[in-house]
Amino acid sequence: MESKPIVDVHNLTAGYRRRPAIWNLDFQIQEGKFTGILGPNGSGKSTLLKCLLGQITPYTGYAHLWGQNVDKVRHRIAYVPQKESVDWNFPATVMDVVLMGRYRPGRFWQRLGKKDKEAALYWLEQTGMNHLANRQIGQLSGGQRQRVFLARALAREPSLLFLDEPFAGVDAGSAERILHMLKLLIEQGKSIVMVHHDLVSAGKILDNAILLNTRLVASGPVSEVFNHENLSATYGSDLSILSDVIDLVTRNPGRFKDPRNQKS
Repeated sequence: MESKPIVDVHNLTAGYRRRPAIWNLDFQIQEGKFTGILGPNGSGKSTLLKCLLGQITPYTGYAHLWGQNVDKVRHRIAYVPQKESVDWNFPATVMDVVLMGRYRPGRFWQRLGKKDKEAALYWLEQTGMNHLANRQIGQLSGGQRQRVFLARALAREPSLLFLDEPFAGVDAGSAERILHMLKLLIEQGKSIVMVHHDLVSAGKILDNAILLNTRLVASGPVSEVFNHENLSATYGSDLSILSDVIDLVTRNPGRFKDPRNQKS
């Protein structure tokens, strides 16, 4: 049975100070899939993500979630930002940060109860961060920080999770733990949209890919999208890694149909 589109983008043009960073994008993202947004620096990946999150207003077109404006379904989504966008000197503990995920949009005055604290502790345990619950966030390593913000997002119990470069600057152990959690979410029927930069790992872990270079180059299953024409149009024909990525896909077409079946 074909999955339903959870994200619908049509004629989307957006940017900053009336200068478009992305042009006339049209694509859909299917429910229950692990989808990556890929492209070179300056290709508009972050701009697209901000449109999906409702952080910037497009010049033309729309980006709908479940057929609605994001403001109407914000309680169903969660977001893990890049580490560089967080003030790590903020006087908050690991537990404080994860508990933030239990607040609902527009209801930051609400009082959190026992169930909220239990949920926060559960996700700290799942991400392997429960032993640091009382640690100030600025004292954490890069990988630990990313796991804390993943726990905060998951404590929200979202149907759709957005991540912005979650593996950037993360140690191998944390990356493995994060990837394991993301695979479990997909198995549970959740949907994930991730801005990502590494083509080789993308070919191994993603269901679908959106190739972007200010305009949409291609979107769809990784096994169909990752070909020489599309990757060259996205990254340039001189990119040496292209042949390695294409060889990886063509030699192992079966493994890209459902990466969740692969053993870690």
